[in-house]
Amino acid sequence: MEENLVHDRTDLGVVEAEKGRIALILLNSGTPHPIVEARLEGISNRVLVSGFLSFLQNDPRLGVRTPTLWELRGADLSNYSLDAFRGLSFAMHDFPDRVGTKRGYLVEEKDFPIVRMYQGSVAGYALEDEACMRISSSRDELIAWLSE
Repeated sequence: MEENLVHDRTDLGVVEAEKGRIALILLNSGTPHPIVEARLEGISNRVLVSGFLSFLQNDPRLGVRTPTLWELRGADLSNYSLDAFRGLSFAMHDFPDRVGTKRGYLVEEKDFPIVRMYQGSVAGYALEDEACMRISSSRDELIAWLSE
């Protein structure tokens, strides 16, 4: 059963850009640190990711080191190019304190390869260690890992 590890949820707000939006939800899994769910709808870009990271950085309950569950099952992942991945990857340059923060990517099975390419891109540019990123189609698996 999905979400049996989450005790409660709090809507935090929405970050929007030209073709996409990210709804932010605070998840309490009973651990000492919170997890933020970033529910992407539409298409992501560097502006949207930077807006999300700014939101985390400026929220006194969170900070850029907050583990994040990226809910990508409602996103349009069909047309990402290597340049698009590079732009998303380099958004992290503006938030160096985010390096080493766990991120879980919840995807449909068909989108696993494209998100794996992003993971490899981030690691290839030496922006993040692949060990800090996990891709799965199991919400519970990702929440358990992010809660460790």
